[in-house]
Amino acid sequence: MKRLQCWARRLPAPIPLVCYGLALIFWLGSGLAVLGWEAAGRAGGRLAQTDLDPATLEQVDIAPDESGDWVTTGGDPQLIWRNTDGQMARTLLMQAQFSQTPREVCLYYTTRADEPFSSGKRVFGQKQDDGSYLFRLPAGSIAALRLDPCSPAEEQGAITLTGLTLTLNVDAPWYAAFNPGWSGLFGYLVWPGLAAAAIRWLWDGVRFVRRRKQ
Repeated sequence: MKRLQCWARRLPAPIPLVCYGLALIFWLGSGLAVLGWEAAGRAGGRLAQTDLDPATLEQVDIAPDESGDWVTTGGDPQLIWRNTDGQMARTLLMQAQFSQTPREVCLYYTTRADEPFSSGKRVFGQKQDDGSYLFRLPAGSIAALRLDPCSPAEEQGAITLTGLTLTLNVDAPWYAAFNPGWSGLFGYLVWPGLAAAAIRWLWDGVRFVRRRKQ
């Protein structure tokens, strides 16, 4: 025990190292669990690439015109998909040509059927080389998706989307399962440090009480 204590004292910061080590193990374990979950979904047919017809989705402030293009009719255009078949949803690819700058392009999601959409559950599209937008959803049950394909400004007027197509569950590289996103990365960097500080504070408090009693 004395040798172990001496070895621990020689470490530069044993408590932070332990906390960040546990966070690293959790990150790797979570990624492996996601890979297994996706593999089971593919084997069961629940994680399959699916084309979504925009005309069959709930439409808010956006509608097709006679030519088949989609035109915004308000300031908050939305296309809503309800997951009534229990499908798995990991990615959504939107392809379209915009008559004007689309500004904010984002995808809301819910994990319960009775849950309203909120900014706390939202991902932003990554613009691809061909101009399409790819959205990556977190692992887990998805009850509904709300695509905001653009955010027209009041002075901008209506935006026309030509060739709008939506594809659910496009192929993604295996290492995408280990991508925590910006918010997840922030948590992995900050929370272990805060935990280490709290543990150190408690340990110093215990030592102080013991010295007072002695």
